Amino acid sequence: WLMLVNNPFKPFFDKTTGGLFSPGSLFKPIIALAALEEGLLKPETKSFCSGKFEVGSQTFHCHRRVGHGHVSLQEAMLFSCDTYFYSLGIELGIDRIERYARDFYLGRKLGVNLNKERVGLIPSRTESQRKQKRYLSKGDLANISIGQGDLLLTPIQLANFYATLANGGHVFRPYLVDQVKSGDKVLVQNYPRILHKVELISSKNL
Repeated sequence: WLMLVNNPFKPFFDKTTGGLFSPGSLFKPIIALAALEEGLLKPETKSFCSGKFEVGSQTFHCHRRVGHGHVSLQEAMLFSCDTYFYSLGIELGIDRIERYARDFYLGRKLGVNLNKERVGLIPSRTESQRKQKRYLSKGDLANISIGQGDLLLTPIQLANFYATLANGGHVFRPYLVDQVKSGDKVLVQNYPRILHKVELISSKNL
């Protein structure tokens, strides 16, 4: 018991619904879809990745330090090119990033009746001013655009986000048990329930 309760990895804590993590590159489709919808790029638009991105006195690096060269959106997604998304995130700004993230139901409870579910954190202009008493800088936007910085999500939110991408924009409430029976009698029967339909993304861009 002592070994379990003192374990730094907290095996009794359900990280699926209650663990808050930086999603990293898994957040990049939000930036890509927002940029497409806002007309900031076309899928074939190429951007040059030298391996680094300058924001004022700060230098943000791509995970591939030598760079990816000229990449289209598809290639930026395929190679997970950071510099491609740094510039898009800064151009979008925090208000648009927040709006598109929330349209995918991120930063909200999914209603999973399993242990403690947390909402996560989608950075916003007002939240930053209230908590940190400062404005979000371009450096903050660069970090957020690759899923780092103040952005925090639960694993179940991320899994549901990708399910929403795959099914054409429907956010379903996740459930674990399909059916409970006693002999031939059905005691519990769960059904898929739509919580939200993505409104800001066209079917073409999805």
